[in-house]
Amino acid sequence: MSQNEIEEIEVSIEEAKQVVARGDLLNKLINTPEFQELVDKGYFNDEAIRLVNLYNDPSVPVDARALVANDLGGIGAFKRYLRVIGMMAQTAQNEIDSHKANLEYIQEEMSQEHGDV
Repeated sequence: MSQNEIEEIEVSIEEAKQVVARGDLLNKLINTPEFQELVDKGYFNDEAIRLVNLYNDPSVPVDARALVANDLGGIGAFKRYLRVIGMMAQTAQNEIDSHKANLEYIQEEMSQEHGDV
């Protein structure tokens, strides 16, 4: 294993750490009372219910229903966006763990090859 390959692994670890940090920010954000009230309860729940009721209201014109459907899609898209950040952070953490184990193995092999046991 060359020094360049080791450096590539180290760069990959640093990049993955940035993704994990973003996931940490998300976790910090979603656990605040403000997020819980405004986004989780207010947007994901209350606003979604309001929009579904509006969409199903026969007095709402068809063109307005299209806008309501678009707004409902936005709620789903935002939830997916947050979920993807969390999933990417978990994947990045797994990559970090794997890369660190590989580095330890490589360093051990290199020290054995050089008789530095």
